[in-house]
Amino acid sequence: MLRFKALGCRPRLASALAALPIMLCCGAVSGSSEHILQLAGDLQICKPQDPQNPASAFDIALSAADENGDYWVAYRCKEACADWRQCQAPAHSAKGEALMEGDAPKQALAFVVDRMGGHLAYTARQGGDKTLLLHEGGGGTIFMRRLSGQVEGASDAKVVMARWDAGYTDAVSSPEWPVEWGWFTRTSPPAARVPDLNRRVASLIAWVHEHLAGPADFGTVGCSMGTQATLGAVYWHEVDEVVDYQLMIGGPGLWDINAGCGLRRYPSGFCDLDARRACSSDADCRDLSERSECNKPRPIPVTWMYESVINHVHATQACNILEADGNSGTYAPFDESSFAFTQGDWDFNLNIDFQMDVWAPVNLKESGFGGDENWAMGHAMRVFNSIRPTAGREKSWRATTDSNHCDPMAEGDQALRMLMSGMNLEPAGQ
Repeated sequence: MLRFKALGCRPRLASALAALPIMLCCGAVSGSSEHILQLAGDLQICKPQDPQNPASAFDIALSAADENGDYWVAYRCKEACADWRQCQAPAHSAKGEALMEGDAPKQALAFVVDRMGGHLAYTARQGGDKTLLLHEGGGGTIFMRRLSGQVEGASDAKVVMARWDAGYTDAVSSPEWPVEWGWFTRTSPPAARVPDLNRRVASLIAWVHEHLAGPADFGTVGCSMGTQATLGAVYWHEVDEVVDYQLMIGGPGLWDINAGCGLRRYPSGFCDLDARRACSSDADCRDLSERSECNKPRPIPVTWMYESVINHVHATQACNILEADGNSGTYAPFDESSFAFTQGDWDFNLNIDFQMDVWAPVNLKESGFGGDENWAMGHAMRVFNSIRPTAGREKSWRATTDSNHCDPMAEGDQALRMLMSGMNLEPAGQ
């Protein structure tokens, strides 16, 4: 893989992303550690080819599919970019739809990191100092456009949306709903580990901080598997050196993959409305509400989706939830990708909010969603309780009732209000 060469000085944006940056010596600008600079340096910017076809920036190699429909995908830039400022292009969605900022297009960059391709789209005219990076769920292959527009309309914060290219697309597990696994994609035949693949997200976060964000507060937002992406970058790769705030909506869901695959069982959990309260049954939570439940790490009802990403990453078929009976033993490589059994740092030097949506008013099988009790909330609770905020930092657990998984991203302005508070954003024009 071609690697991005860090220059002796790094470009920083003083006010607006579209403004021509002043070149300042990197040591005097951010003081980021060698670790952060190395993460950022792993990401390579590609020259745009056809902005309306963002994937045209890449050469993409795909292996033949095996008998289970699994394959690997590898990316490289068709042409590497020496100066990212000269490689901005009008932003478009994967389907070629222009992403607008008023009557002008947003700006975009294509990138490759660890042989996986992706795109950034960002606002050019916001004048605030603070920056938010938005990362969607699943494989992170769509832009979080609705929330981006809300933040831009309500504040002066700079907003950067991340979108990974499709990568491995599972059209076998559910032909009517193929899923693109983006940053989870294996780029070679051997089995991978989630912490190693997650370094791609850490590099993305580091690059955005070093080149687009500037020295003021920097926050991330993730929904569903997007929380796995952004929180994993802190736990496994310690990007909290440069991240000040994180919002977790509906996750993360990989506390114990063996439990998610039905191969390990937990006798206890935590109450949905108060993740700090331990429980062994729903009765232990009923003084909180007659509907309150005890959530434990366990499989999600949409079993094929969980199996799809886990089996692809690990190049196996060992995650077979409907066949698991809890007595067949665990699959050791799954522990090597789980928060519970891997080495990381739970001392988070940032503020973090967990937003869970429970007791959904629509049926899971009809909607494909349901509340977070159906989307690995028992895993998210273990993650929440493991985090130890450093001095002056805080964590919070918020449960919204009668709400669907990731509804704050799709309905109303709840996510926006949490961000305005959590990031202490100033209203637009002030």
